[in-house]
Amino acid sequence: MSFHTDPAYGKVPSWYELCDSVDTIVFDDSFADYRPTDCTAWFCGYYLLKNIDGMENLHTDSVKSMNNMFCACSNLYNVDLSHFNTENVEDMSRMFYFSTGFSTLDLSYFNTKNVKDMSEMFYWSYYLGTIFASETFTVESVENSTDMFTGCTALEGAILYDPVRTSARYANYVDGYFTYKDPTAIAPATRTAQDEPIVRYDLQGRRLTAPQRGINIVKQGNKTTKVLVK
Repeated sequence: MSFHTDPAYGKVPSWYELCDSVDTIVFDDSFADYRPTDCTAWFCGYYLLKNIDGMENLHTDSVKSMNNMFCACSNLYNVDLSHFNTENVEDMSRMFYFSTGFSTLDLSYFNTKNVKDMSEMFYWSYYLGTIFASETFTVESVENSTDMFTGCTALEGAILYDPVRTSARYANYVDGYFTYKDPTAIAPATRTAQDEPIVRYDLQGRRLTAPQRGINIVKQGNKTTKVLVK
């Protein structure tokens, strides 16, 4: 699916109804002149989505809300957010809600000085282990951060995940869940789920050296699925 602007159909196409059939989204060059003010639920529910290309054409300097933007993106392992201008965003609630594809998020370019709502921002993203942030990720304006980190059981920064420490109080890299990253630094190569070895087990938990007939438990990275082999 390609995001584009077309005067005949308005500035933004209607795409939400395609959420169960799209695995790649492309922001083409025509989108670069568009300035959205609301990105609420833009990719929410796109559980087959694996790639978002052309993010440099998505200009967010006028955006006020990113509520539910990547909610339930269970197959999206990496997303380039380095072009995001978040200086005017006020609502990031549920932005990565139940986004179980991510093991790492790089938010080092985020400036959150005007964000008021971070409630459930990372809620139940239980494979999320690392959140990179810089000094521009602040919570000075936050009024609601209920359950911001609830269910992020793999998360580790300055401290390990603690189910009673789930508010924006821990949205930092000094004594919270973030890991510091200088946004101007060269990023290391990112290991994706596809890079992880595939391991197979039978229903009794015994490791298999090759697929066997019947139900196989297939584990790759943090993903575990049942596969019927005939």
